[in-house]
Amino acid sequence: MIAVIADDLTGAAEIGGIGLQYDLKVEISTSVNLNTQADLLIINTDARSKSETEAVSTVKAVCHELKKLRPSFIYKKIDSILRGHVLAEITAELMELALPAALIVPANPALNRTLVNRTYFVNQIPVHQTAFQHDPEFPIVHADVVRMLRAEEEQITVLKPHEALLDAGIMVGEVESNADLTAWAKQVNYTMLLAGASGFFTALLSSHKEYSKSTQSPVRFAFGTMLHVSGTTYQENVEQIKNIHQKGGPVSYIPVNAWQIASAETSLIDNWCEHVALLLEQNHKAIIAIDQDNVASSALSATSLRKLTALVVKKILQLTQVDDLFIEGGSTAAAILDDLEITTLYPLDELGPGIIRNKANYPQELNITLKPGSYRWPAGLWEV
Repeated sequence: MIAVIADDLTGAAEIGGIGLQYDLKVEISTSVNLNTQADLLIINTDARSKSETEAVSTVKAVCHELKKLRPSFIYKKIDSILRGHVLAEITAELMELALPAALIVPANPALNRTLVNRTYFVNQIPVHQTAFQHDPEFPIVHADVVRMLRAEEEQITVLKPHEALLDAGIMVGEVESNADLTAWAKQVNYTMLLAGASGFFTALLSSHKEYSKSTQSPVRFAFGTMLHVSGTTYQENVEQIKNIHQKGGPVSYIPVNAWQIASAETSLIDNWCEHVALLLEQNHKAIIAIDQDNVASSALSATSLRKLTALVVKKILQLTQVDDLFIEGGSTAAAILDDLEITTLYPLDELGPGIIRNKANYPQELNITLKPGSYRWPAGLWEV
């Protein structure tokens, strides 16, 4: 069995989708199930939306439980752009697992994210000059990988693919191409902690003699009534929703001005949820999102916005039938599932790179599709 510790829910689902490609039985959970029958057990810690102290405490507890399962190896799934408490978590995990070294390979050339000469690029642009500089919780202000990790020079060794791994310490592997990912995967020592994004995990499976990619065509499932919940601030996706709204599509913006820090204006929120339920009944699809202009004027924190989004989703599901719930943004997804008391997901289908449809244990039959905020939805899915 392979164990994965993911720092957000959409990243956990993305790894689950890769597991499906290799015919692995996948389970995504918020806690370690010591009776699991999974080939690939993925624990979503939601550490990226926690304080550093809380994140470290969470991953240490998860590592303590995972050791009891004696997995063949443990993979640390992190954000490819290194947002979150990456260094603090990996340091804590090394201590808890009693491992001497960690190799971090964050870049993912399939998404045009590369790391060359210590500099991180997105579409050949230094990452701190891209939309990631506007991330509300972890804005990227440097492109140098050591500074992105908020580390001192002596804490990190940056290596090129042809350079030998160290026996101890924390290393970062540079990647310019998929061939570089393969090179790292072929020289890893599975007694070290391996960390990175989806690209490195795929390379590890491809290079491991025990795993082979499925030759069967993936099963495709039909969609029922679809509710799309957008919690991302990524500008391209924000603009896509605006365009659908302007074309008369079934888009409704959550009334954030009704939300107070202590409580919600119940009647306004309830009326809005009833409006969305009507959109779903009439169109069999609806999109709800945060209007970023209203957010700027409301001065609400990211945590408050997640709580509000989770509240309205729960109310909508109580008002009308939803067969397929689509959520973009890992922290938003985690808040919604927590409010719905959903702790375990079983991946069913991969709609596109990193976009995974899952079966949820919920009172009503519900499929939940998760997508990282900066990824693109499949063409035509939300068109009017």
